[in-house]
This record gives sequence, structure tokens and C-alpha cells, in this order.
Amino acid sequence: MLSHTDLSRESGTLGIEDLANFNWGQFGLVVIDESHNFRNNARGRKRPDGTHVPSRYERLMDAVIKSGARTQVLLLSATPVNVDLKDLRNQIYLMSGDDDGAFHDSIGLASVKDTLAQRGFSDWAGDAKLRRSPAALYDRLPGGFFALLDALTIARSRRHITPPVRPPVAVRAPAFLHPAVARGAAGEKATGKVGRLSVHSHRGKLARRW
Repeated sequence: MLSHTDLSRESGTLGIEDLANFNWGQFGLVVIDESHNFRNNARGRKRPDGTHVPSRYERLMDAVIKSGARTQVLLLSATPVNVDLKDLRNQIYLMSGDDDGAFHDSIGLASVKDTLAQRGFSDWAGDAKLRRSPAALYDRLPGGFFALLDALTIARSRRHITPPVRPPVAVRAPAFLHPAVARGAAGEKATGKVGRLSVHSHRGKLARRW
């Protein structure tokens, strides 16, 4: 398991792995949690000596996905679009290995870039009245947009995982617990310090249950 920030490291250790000699291209499947952190495909920077320092996106794309073993990518995000449709496009490129025409044969989509063109989205986002209507956005997006989402995405929310089912099987989303206050028994000989430790211990248990 790697953190996003590990993609910026060129040395040091990760568990028993030496990152200086780590084989980034060995993975057949990469699962990326909070994938919206890779919504920006900006280039990295140059060192004073002129050598290139890749961005995390570049390192992920070039060293992990496009090199070594053929890599399949699973993206997890509750907010894949933060600013505009380029956010979504750049994450889909991680799945296609930066191939804009990767879905031509499978779903007849000639270009991911053209399908996620910004014009319709910008027109909708720039109009305060239209922004209140999701239907107005749907009307401005090309049909290929929905074909692409249908082929690549699965939506799951709290509502999706709590359908009506027949007993005895029950599917429930986790319930949030409310904080509780721990009090010592009346007349108990205890110092304020012990009381505070008791409360902290109780809260610790609640935190772990959350």
C-alpha cells in the first residue's frame, strides 16, 4: 500500500522496500483511493541542472501505468469533478494509459478529450439560473458523455446500499455515535487527574468505534 505522496519520493524506505530500487512497473492492478487528487495532469518542474522532476501524476502515469506489466486501474472518488470536466478527463486517462482513443472499439468513442469538451459545461456553469437545473446540464452534454460514464463508472451512495430487502437479511449503513460523558460515582475517592484519564479513555473507545 502506497500513499499518494510516495510518488514524489526517490529514496528512503517504505516498509521493507527500498524506494531507490523500487519496481514501480510491477503492478497488474492499481486501486487509487481519492483519485480526484490526480485530476491535474500538470507537468513537473526542472532542477537547476536541467533534469526533470516529474509530478505525481506523471510518475503514476509513466512509471506505474505505462511501464512494465500491463496495468488495470480502479479509481475511487466521491468528488471526481472539482472544477471542470478536465478533472474527469485526466482521471480517465489513468484508466486508458493516456490513450485518447482507447474506447473506440469497445463503445465507439473516438476521443475522450472531445467527449469531455468544456464548452457545454462552461455555458451551464457560467449561468447562475441554469446552474440550479441539472437537466439543463444534461441537455448540453454530448451523448457520448453518458455512454462513457455508463461504461466506466459505478455509483454507490448511502441510498444505494440501503435498499429494502426481505428478512432475515438486513443491509444498513454505519450509524454515527454521539459523544458520551463519563462521570465518577458520588462519594468515590478519586482525584481530578484520575477523572480526566477516565474520560479520555472513554473517548478513545468512542473514537475507535467511529
